[in-house]
Amino acid sequence: MWGFGEKVGLAFQIKDDLLDLGDGTRTGKPTGVDIKEKKMTLPLIHLLNNSDARERKRLLRLVRNAPKDPSAVKEVMRCVIEGPGMEYSRDQMLKLRNEAVQMLDTFEDSPAKKSLIELLDFTIERNK
Repeated sequence: MWGFGEKVGLAFQIKDDLLDLGDGTRTGKPTGVDIKEKKMTLPLIHLLNNSDARERKRLLRLVRNAPKDPSAVKEVMRCVIEGPGMEYSRDQMLKLRNEAVQMLDTFEDSPAKKSLIELLDFTIERNK
């Protein structure tokens, strides 16, 4: 169950990263907060890892300036949304979901098992 909980927590965090970039229904929650706070999220890390040296340096400079420059936040968000990080993050979140469900295969079907899977699915399908 510890491993299941870790996978649920990681999937939750990835979904939170995606929502901060505006992934899903707009809920009135501000976006770009992670970038403004210079947090290295999975979508951003994947973008940086798949950028050439010049683009990586430009993006890191923008992230450093993000707390005081709203246009830097918007530019980093644009690059992340248009880059490979969003799809990669969604794929990783689904992979974690499937691994977590597989961990429950050792348990007999029950209302508790069904509830855990529903909680997991709610975690990755939430819009806020």
